[in-house]
Amino acid sequence: LKSANTTSQSSWRQNSDKLPHGSSSETGKTNCPSVKETKLYCTKDQVVSFIWAICRYIIPESLLGTTHQMRVLRRNIAWFVSRRRNEICTVKQFLHKVKPSDFPFF
Repeated sequence: LKSANTTSQSSWRQNSDKLPHGSSSETGKTNCPSVKETKLYCTKDQVVSFIWAICRYIIPESLLGTTHQMRVLRRNIAWFVSRRRNEICTVKQFLHKVKPSDFPFF
């Protein structure tokens, strides 16, 4: 059993320069033209729109407050998304300009 495993591993190592899906370990790029032409990332605006859509779907509109407060919350989400990896965000910063009196349940 060990000899069968070692032969399969050695054959894998010999063919490791040819990876599936037309990619190559030497160049690190794929041969598929559709992958080269597409963006493999999202913009910050798209991330903010996605988070806001999820919030509006999950949270009832009456809990989101007035339209002004909705704009403030969306702007604060955009501010949070624009932070870099090691930057600190406090709850006080995130809730900047949010007025509890504008929410009907308070």
